[in-house]
Amino acid sequence: MRLSGKLLLGFLGVLLGCATLFSIYFGLQSFREYGYFNDRERAAQAKLDELQQTITTQNAVLTALQADKEYEKRVIREKIGYAFPNERILHFAR
Repeated sequence: MRLSGKLLLGFLGVLLGCATLFSIYFGLQSFREYGYFNDRERAAQAKLDELQQTITTQNAVLTALQADKEYEKRVIREKIGYAFPNERILHFAR
Protein backbone atom coordinates (compact mmCIF):
# COMPACT_ATOMS: atom_id res chain seq x y z
CA MET A 1 0.00 0.00 0.00
CA ARG A 2 1.34 3.37 -0.90
CA LEU A 3 1.70 6.35 1.41
CA SER A 4 -1.29 8.17 -0.05
CA GLY A 5 -3.50 5.10 0.56
CA LYS A 6 -2.35 4.89 4.18
CA LEU A 7 -2.98 8.61 4.66
CA LEU A 8 -6.42 8.26 3.15
CA LEU A 9 -7.23 5.32 5.45
CA GLY A 10 -5.90 7.21 8.45
CA PHE A 11 -7.92 10.28 7.53
CA LEU A 12 -11.08 8.21 7.04
CA GLY A 13 -10.45 6.46 10.39
CA VAL A 14 -10.11 9.79 12.18
CA LEU A 15 -13.17 11.12 10.38
CA LEU A 16 -15.17 8.03 11.36
CA GLY A 17 -13.99 8.35 14.97
CA CYS A 18 -15.01 12.02 15.06
CA ALA A 19 -18.40 11.21 13.56
CA THR A 20 -18.88 8.47 16.17
CA LEU A 21 -17.99 10.80 19.05
CA PHE A 22 -20.22 13.49 17.58
CA SER A 23 -23.14 11.03 17.36
CA ILE A 24 -22.60 9.77 20.90
CA TYR A 25 -22.39 13.30 22.33
CA PHE A 26 -25.55 14.54 20.66
CA GLY A 27 -27.34 11.27 21.33
CA LEU A 28 -26.68 11.61 25.06
CA GLN A 29 -27.67 15.27 25.00
CA SER A 30 -30.94 14.38 23.25
CA PHE A 31 -31.59 11.64 25.79
CA ARG A 32 -31.10 14.11 28.68
CA GLU A 33 -33.41 16.63 27.05
CA TYR A 34 -36.01 13.92 26.52
CA GLY A 35 -35.86 13.08 30.23
CA TYR A 36 -36.18 16.75 31.18
CA PHE A 37 -39.20 17.32 28.95
CA ASN A 38 -40.72 14.04 30.09
CA ASP A 39 -40.47 15.25 33.71
CA ARG A 40 -42.04 18.58 32.74
CA GLU A 41 -44.88 16.75 30.99
CA ARG A 42 -45.57 14.64 34.08
CA ALA A 43 -45.60 17.75 36.28
CA ALA A 44 -47.94 19.55 33.87
CA GLN A 45 -50.24 16.50 33.74
CA ALA A 46 -50.36 16.36 37.55
CA LYS A 47 -51.22 20.07 37.68
CA LEU A 48 -53.90 19.55 35.01
CA ASP A 49 -55.43 16.68 36.98
CA GLU A 50 -55.44 18.82 40.13
CA LEU A 51 -57.11 21.72 38.31
CA GLN A 52 -59.70 19.43 36.74
CA GLN A 53 -60.54 18.08 40.20
CA THR A 54 -60.89 21.66 41.46
CA ILE A 55 -63.23 22.48 38.58
CA THR A 56 -65.32 19.39 39.32
CA THR A 57 -65.60 20.40 42.98
CA GLN A 58 -66.48 23.99 42.12
CA ASN A 59 -69.11 22.85 39.61
CA ALA A 60 -70.69 20.66 42.28
CA VAL A 61 -70.83 23.61 44.69
CA LEU A 62 -72.27 25.85 41.97
CA THR A 63 -74.94 23.29 41.13
CA ALA A 64 -75.83 22.96 44.82
CA LEU A 65 -76.02 26.75 45.17
CA GLN A 66 -78.31 27.01 42.16
CA ALA A 67 -80.58 24.13 43.19
CA ASP A 68 -80.87 24.46 46.98
CA LYS A 69 -81.95 27.86 48.34
CA GLU A 70 -81.33 26.85 51.96
CA TYR A 71 -77.77 25.86 51.12
CA GLU A 72 -77.38 29.17 49.28
CA LYS A 73 -78.54 31.13 52.34
CA ARG A 74 -76.27 29.14 54.65
CA VAL A 75 -73.22 29.72 52.44
CA ILE A 76 -73.98 33.44 52.14
CA ARG A 77 -74.29 33.75 55.89
CA GLU A 78 -71.19 31.67 56.71
CA LYS A 79 -68.78 32.82 54.00
CA ILE A 80 -69.78 36.44 53.53
CA GLY A 81 -71.13 37.16 56.99
CA TYR A 82 -74.47 38.36 55.70
CA ALA A 83 -77.08 39.18 58.33
CA PHE A 84 -80.75 40.04 58.07
CA PRO A 85 -81.87 43.46 59.28
CA ASN A 86 -82.09 43.74 63.10
CA GLU A 87 -80.03 40.58 63.48
CA ARG A 88 -76.78 40.34 65.44
CA ILE A 89 -73.95 38.01 64.56
CA LEU A 90 -71.76 36.74 67.35
CA HIS A 91 -68.34 35.34 66.60
CA PHE A 92 -66.76 32.95 69.10
CA ALA A 93 -63.09 32.04 69.24
CA ARG A 94 -62.45 28.38 68.60
